[in-house]
Amino acid sequence: MPLDIGQFISEIRTSKDEVDGSGRLIASAWSKIAPRLGPMFDKIQDAVNQTASAAGVDATQHKQSPDPPAKLNVKVAGEMAHVTIEDHSARDRSLHYFVETSNSPSFSAAHVEHLGVSRGRVLNLPTKDDNGNTHKWYFRAYSMSPGSEKPSPHVYFGQKGAPTPVQMAGSTNLSLLPSTGSGTTPTNGQKPGQGYGHAQVSNEAATKGK
Repeated sequence: MPLDIGQFISEIRTSKDEVDGSGRLIASAWSKIAPRLGPMFDKIQDAVNQTASAAGVDATQHKQSPDPPAKLNVKVAGEMAHVTIEDHSARDRSLHYFVETSNSPSFSAAHVEHLGVSRGRVLNLPTKDDNGNTHKWYFRAYSMSPGSEKPSPHVYFGQKGAPTPVQMAGSTNLSLLPSTGSGTTPTNGQKPGQGYGHAQVSNEAATKGK
């Protein structure tokens, strides 16, 4: 149920000192209100922390990066790639997952797929580029909460530093448009692997044209 302290706020607004007929103070307004402040602040604190926990944020600081997923699986048929993430760590409902695809094993300008709370997705990827050269596709995954400053460590299809390339088996020729990143990362796509982004707010609008 929602936090309701409206009655207490009204009491604060209307509370007055109590005086006798000669104007001498009998009881101050503060003495009436003060004993109730402790329980009321407890309610407010509990409400803020509960809301933050449910939203995947921390009320006072960034959350710790989550533990990395255990494994990334990739299965290909034609031009469909089915990716699934295995994660056996302790998780709350705010944890989100990301999968990145790239034609480079270094994942420069990777394309980001936000899976949300799901740990699987079927991706449609072209077999060849605009010139007819066969693509090599690389995959990696990680998790992140909205309140995390950084995502979990990345897990790769294959090994870190030597991911396993995957080739599609279709007839589509398409060189993908440049990546535009995700979250608050730059829209030039040059800082992949950050999910929501390290910064709370992107500063691109402020620096555009400078």
